Amino acid sequence: AAKAPAATSTPAPAPGTSARPKRKPFFIVSSDVVGLEVRSKGKYSQTLGTLSGLIIDSSSGQTLYAMIDRGGFLGLDQYKVVVPFQLVDFTGQWDAPMLAMSAFKLEHAPRMTDEAAEDLLQNPDWRRSVAAYFGVALAEPSKATASHAPKAADKSDATSDKTAPSKASNAETAAERGKEIAQTQCGACHTFNKGGGTRVGPNLYGVYGTKIAGKPGFSFSAALKKHTGVWDKADLDDWLKSPSTFAPGTYMT
Repeated sequence: AAKAPAATSTPAPAPGTSARPKRKPFFIVSSDVVGLEVRSKGKYSQTLGTLSGLIIDSSSGQTLYAMIDRGGFLGLDQYKVVVPFQLVDFTGQWDAPMLAMSAFKLEHAPRMTDEAAEDLLQNPDWRRSVAAYFGVALAEPSKATASHAPKAADKSDATSDKTAPSKASNAETAAERGKEIAQTQCGACHTFNKGGGTRVGPNLYGVYGTKIAGKPGFSFSAALKKHTGVWDKADLDDWLKSPSTFAPGTYMT
């Protein structure tokens, strides 16, 4: 009787490699993906929001961020977060963007409004905070974009001016700079004018010297309510340097 052919087996993949065939690269058209539902990865996948836009460096053409709209029923309490684009995974399907993070992580991600978008994107400190929050490399603008930045003043120009600025003018300049930084980095979530409304966070007019977590009309986290003092310079410095260290469990990022 003829012998049956010897059984053959598929060689096991080498350690550290996947048995899955590599997916072919494909192209994504922005107009097709804007408006798609973004979901979390994993067994218990859930809806995270809606992909509402892509932020592109005009000089390099590189897509830097994805904007994701989140919010309540019928758009009530809707807000926008930004996510580094390299974290968005289309898993081989252009119509199925996914993120390897929880809804809680995305809820506390850096936020953006359409009105503040330009100022925030031009601010390296804000871009650095986004990178740090998501644990990715900082998305730097291209060299072509950076080349348009104003050059540092020549030291000889500064020393040649015999008229030193007064302390008053220095203080005024520092105050204006502080106002600019606050509006740029915090304006997406806070208002600063007297009687200003609540956004993601409370109005900050006259907050210095007031009770911590005591601003009327805003629901503060239990973590921040544990602090019973008033906002002084030391506490404000600690709070702004690291909210999660000052009040572990706070909503502030």
